[in-house]
Amino acid sequence: MIPSVRTFQALVVFNWLAVMATTFVPATLFTSNPQVLDLIAMDGIGSMIGNRMINALYWINTLAAFMAAFGLFLFQGWARILFLVMVLANILLGFVCGVRVSYPALGVLGAILSTTDGMIILLSYLQPLSKYFEQRDAGSAPPPPAPDEIVLR
Repeated sequence: MIPSVRTFQALVVFNWLAVMATTFVPATLFTSNPQVLDLIAMDGIGSMIGNRMINALYWINTLAAFMAAFGLFLFQGWARILFLVMVLANILLGFVCGVRVSYPALGVLGAILSTTDGMIILLSYLQPLSKYFEQRDAGSAPPPPAPDEIVLR
């Protein structure tokens, strides 16, 4: 079965909601142990650059994720590039982050996000959905959608 435009858009929305969950769901929801919360606050890159800078990075990543999701939803070519750069940057940042301390639910959500990231990249660069991005980049209107496809114009 070839994924439809609606399926791709639903995948993009699901991915963005999962990113927002990892960003805004507080760790206190999963543990009340103050020692664990202190470790989570200083995990990874937070131990290297401090809390003020980590907050700035979270907001930059959140804004970029929103822009990429919105653009992907509307089949904008720049959004494919932004999303790919974000995914690659987050992977590369993972190598320099140091020790990770997190709760199991975040690990499961991270695995789901990695899967949906890969699916979005794959679907946006391969046929048949890549034609929507390419034709918008070229300035021409995309072909009319099939009956099960919904495209916002």
